[in-house]
Amino acid sequence: VIEALQSTGEIEVTIMLSKVMKARHVKIHPKTGPLNQNWCMQAGIIGLQKESLEACISHVNIDDDNRKTSIITVTPQYDTSLNEQNWYAFTGTTGRYRMPTSCVPLNRCNTENPGWLDGDYPTMAEGVVKRKVCFASSSGCCSNSVSVFIRRCYGYFVYKLKSLPAELKARYCANGYDVGKKEEEIQLSWLIILHIL
Repeated sequence: VIEALQSTGEIEVTIMLSKVMKARHVKIHPKTGPLNQNWCMQAGIIGLQKESLEACISHVNIDDDNRKTSIITVTPQYDTSLNEQNWYAFTGTTGRYRMPTSCVPLNRCNTENPGWLDGDYPTMAEGVVKRKVCFASSSGCCSNSVSVFIRRCYGYFVYKLKSLPAELKARYCANGYDVGKKEEEIQLSWLIILHIL
């Protein structure tokens, strides 16, 4: 559903991509100029590619409170059977979870060698990014690591995770976090294109 509204000489375009954005609204406020046919902006183009957005639509939820870094391991579990073709999102009783970005002590997250994200989370505009996940051990915070792919969706993150070898005795940690507003607004000074392939 696309609605173009004329308001005080400024065009407000409200786009609801119910399937892609999970019924979220994106509001674009061009500062000047008419709404042209291609929705181009002089400062650049933001393309939301269908390939990466599909990760926000079709992913597997890992619903597990025991992945929190506050959990002291009693019966260790390991991520040895993940499907590397799937995208995953972490969830729990408090909502959406995400991987921590600092070293986690040994024997937390209900595993022996806990995994944490060594790097920053991507913005929406960055799309899918490659990041390193470190696994703490008695040898240090990052004695072992794997590469994963991450995409920011609206209010949460999805991950393409590696299945871990049994000898690593590890799994990915995940903590709850504040997702902020349920509806996100992107305000730009120029015309913008949303390119859904």
